[in-house]
Amino acid sequence: MIAFSSKIPNSIRWLYLFSLFSFLCSPIALAEQAAKITQTDVNVDPVSGLVIKSGSSSFELHFATWLRADLQKSSSSSTQGSYSVPLARPLIQANFLDSQLQFLVQPEFAGKNPSLLDLQLEWVPNPIFRVRIGQFRTPFSRAFITPIVRLQLADRGAVVSRFSLGRDTGAMIYGESPQHRFEYAVGVFNGATIDSLDGNRLTPMLVVRTGVNFGTAAPYDQAPSLESDSPSGVAVGLGGAYRKRNVTLSDGSLVLEESWNATTDITFMQGPFSITGEGFLKVSRTPFNWDTGLGAFIQSGIFLWPRAIELGARAGWFSDNDKQQSYEGFVTGFWNTSQRSLGHHLKTTLVYRFNRINLPTAPISNSHELLLQTQMWF
Repeated sequence: MIAFSSKIPNSIRWLYLFSLFSFLCSPIALAEQAAKITQTDVNVDPVSGLVIKSGSSSFELHFATWLRADLQKSSSSSTQGSYSVPLARPLIQANFLDSQLQFLVQPEFAGKNPSLLDLQLEWVPNPIFRVRIGQFRTPFSRAFITPIVRLQLADRGAVVSRFSLGRDTGAMIYGESPQHRFEYAVGVFNGATIDSLDGNRLTPMLVVRTGVNFGTAAPYDQAPSLESDSPSGVAVGLGGAYRKRNVTLSDGSLVLEESWNATTDITFMQGPFSITGEGFLKVSRTPFNWDTGLGAFIQSGIFLWPRAIELGARAGWFSDNDKQQSYEGFVTGFWNTSQRSLGHHLKTTLVYRFNRINLPTAPISNSHELLLQTQMWF
């Protein structure tokens, strides 16, 4: 795990990440030289990124970014507008022994404090049994382990942000049966946040997930008909986790929290239409009391023009100390060329979002948001 102290200047953090990125990218120059004297293929494509292949090994470089314009109006403030780049992520992957051994690193350069998101090593002897170690997304929520570049809307939503267990450092075994009918994942993690080296984890966190597909296997892609002409199937998943750690209260004090987490999800797809929903339960215990958190969301989309225009909506609700309702509508345009479909690699999404937040110590607050976001992923 890599942690950044708040006492380290941002310039030093950037220099550190740039040095790490440059070091990991150095094989590009080496491979281009080697291509002149060995049988090495170097390909650059707007969909597959940079791919260098030599024998049983390959090297991939990808980059994803969001360009966002935002208008917000709440019951306590006037309309405010902003422009931002909330996501700027290079991804480097090296594959060896015909992809049986894989290494992946992904930092986040957007925002004031760059961070390391993923750093993992994976052994893939066969699809049924795989082993992953490092820092990566915990396999608890289907919406969270769906790659962020394959979402329908501009983000995963408030419910997933509240109940997902985020990224963590640990080890996981996972796999899927032939024809992708059944999948599973079991992981043990240290229980801390990804950029934390403090003592807030007391015991390892256990995370499990299982899923079943009926009909066409549902991909971890919220717009499945981008990849298949007529997908038709249902996917059902269950997840659970146990965590015991110290948490920081608003006054700065630490208390012991023990929590049990559960989630269930269902996804249905038929041709250009898809719908997915997920429910969450969190039961936590502190020295003071027991708390129960509940949340759920449902979202759907339909392609009005195959692989080009998608229209849809999402509704979410949670009650976990505070309460929040969220209702969203969206339309996405996928920018294609005359020769091929670019899919998620170049798209623009317009989202209208209404939030209602009910805090225990404040009046109900309503907000409206209009968001325009372009995603570029190569």
